[in-house]
Amino acid sequence: MLLNQVIDKNGIYLVMLLQQVLDVIEFTDSDQLSSAIEQFNHHGVLRSDLLPFMSVVFEKAPEQLAKKLSAVGFNGDVQVAQVDNKLGEANFLVFDSLRFGLSTALEWSEAC
Repeated sequence: MLLNQVIDKNGIYLVMLLQQVLDVIEFTDSDQLSSAIEQFNHHGVLRSDLLPFMSVVFEKAPEQLAKKLSAVGFNGDVQVAQVDNKLGEANFLVFDSLRFGLSTALEWSEAC
């Protein structure tokens, strides 16, 4: 019985630690997202490296991501485009197509 109590206490402790880790991630992501929203709304373009926690979504569901970004505060006609860097690696660009065409957004992102 004592062993079960220790396991239960340790299990509760581990669940509490896990919740704290999740809280930290949530707050960090919120700060990153807020910063990304500010930059996007100011400049109209954003590189995917400013939203690293969404990399899988960029790859698997770019249209749905564009809609979700619009819903959380990205202004304009949000578009997501895949672009290759100089090493041939796939990156993504989020841009407001009301302000820029893809080629202009690419030029801006390469300058930064």
